[in-house]
Amino acid sequence: MKWKQAIISLLVILASAGLTLVMVLKPREILPVESPELIPSVQCVLAQAGMQRALLTSQGNLRSKNEITLSSQVDGVIVEMAETFAVGSVFEKGDVLLRIEKNHYEHAVAQAQGQLAAAELKLAQVEAEGEVAVRDWQVLKDMVELTPSPLMLKEPQINEARQSLAAAKASLRSAEFDLEKTIIRAPFTGKLLKKMMGTGQFVRRGEPLATMYESETFEVFLPITMRELGFLSSPAGKTAGKLSSAVEVDLFAEAGGQRWQWTALAKRLSASVEANTGVIFLIAELPRKMRQDQGNDEEMLEPLPGMYVEAEIRGKSWAESIVVPRSALGPEKKVGVVGSNDQVHLRDVEVGQLLGDQAILIGGIKDGERVVAMFREIPFDGAKVLPMMVENSVGP
Repeated sequence: MKWKQAIISLLVILASAGLTLVMVLKPREILPVESPELIPSVQCVLAQAGMQRALLTSQGNLRSKNEITLSSQVDGVIVEMAETFAVGSVFEKGDVLLRIEKNHYEHAVAQAQGQLAAAELKLAQVEAEGEVAVRDWQVLKDMVELTPSPLMLKEPQINEARQSLAAAKASLRSAEFDLEKTIIRAPFTGKLLKKMMGTGQFVRRGEPLATMYESETFEVFLPITMRELGFLSSPAGKTAGKLSSAVEVDLFAEAGGQRWQWTALAKRLSASVEANTGVIFLIAELPRKMRQDQGNDEEMLEPLPGMYVEAEIRGKSWAESIVVPRSALGPEKKVGVVGSNDQVHLRDVEVGQLLGDQAILIGGIKDGERVVAMFREIPFDGAKVLPMMVENSVGP
């Protein structure tokens, strides 16, 4: 019986070995399994054509367009000083600021008036003598052959008297001018920056009395690069430093926890380019009338020299342009456009301006096309994608 079991076990082993050999020599054919196609999804924005304007940002400090040093035009002692002749005080054009002792100048006017009266009398006398000389010559000319000399007719004396009269009149005008200038008036409406003299102090002609600025018009020098200069709607023309038309500039200042805004006008550029930085200055002016037109002057923030302002310069505009996220713009100014068959294709575009997180495209894209919002999501040119439309947060 044992030998039968041994034979059976041997047969099982041989059968297993044979089956294994068959499987190794003739492997079973594995049928391929089709997997579903994986289509990547991309975020797209809808291109909307419209008017877009280039915007430049800059900053600067306000300054008065007219800041002067007030000087005395006569010598003398300051005898009176107005309350408005104080640092920070506001004065109007024509207000009396200082008075200089005038007795000496009143005396000079009186002397000049006396000299004028004497010159008028002298002229009247010599003119009368000249008339007599002419009548005498009229009587004598028929009796003798005589040619009268200018001296005989009192012509040199009359000319001298006339010159003396003109000099006397000029002396009187000069004396009256000096007397008038003992009263020092404000040349414009503005504020006092610095006072250099006080009551009782002797001043000489031409000596500085104070520095002051006119509050009628302020200006700010805004640095821009030469490349940014091309974004202005009216770049410099043939007249150096002058724009062909005014450029609107929005100025912003922080004060009292509020953000204040004025709209200024820029009509000119600085005379040269800064050698160290390569920038040129756009000069924006803010007249009082423009400030009043923009709101109640009493409620608006008063501009002051040295005040820091930020600026948004309104540049040229493009009628049919499209704004897309800056992330949509790839290398070499390409964007991805998804067609009707949901295939994405790379397209060359013309960029008007890159500003912050947006790009203004002025060519290469049509209104209503689907633009890939993130250029890096594009697998390759011609790839099949699943477009997912998102809101164009930087669009018009």
